[in-house]
Amino acid sequence: MSALMTEKHALMPWETPADEGATHAEEIGMAEPPEQSLEETVRAIQADIAFAVRHTAILVCSNNEALCMVANTGRGQDMPPGGCTFTDGSEVTFRDIGMPQPGVPLMTVQELARAVADKALAMGLVLA
Repeated sequence: MSALMTEKHALMPWETPADEGATHAEEIGMAEPPEQSLEETVRAIQADIAFAVRHTAILVCSNNEALCMVANTGRGQDMPPGGCTFTDGSEVTFRDIGMPQPGVPLMTVQELARAVADKALAMGLVLA
């Protein structure tokens, strides 16, 4: 092994020395998650998996950034086929991306389609 590989990493001017006893979370300024029992961890994982089995995420894709959005929805709902075009040339399509996404609203496909239509209407867009 070369001497360079065995030497400690020299700090760059923007780096701060790591506390030898610190955890990775402490080093990057994050708080440690609270301790929980194995049973609590298993229940949390089971709940996440159950949610993922029952839900999927729908991505609203558009060349108009204001019309892009994502929502979790129950699996098995009918999605709007194809896409639509507005008079300004904005196109919108709905894509099922398969896995629910954290931190996005839970809606039906009809509610999501209505939200897109309401946003387009507020922007003065009309279907072509």
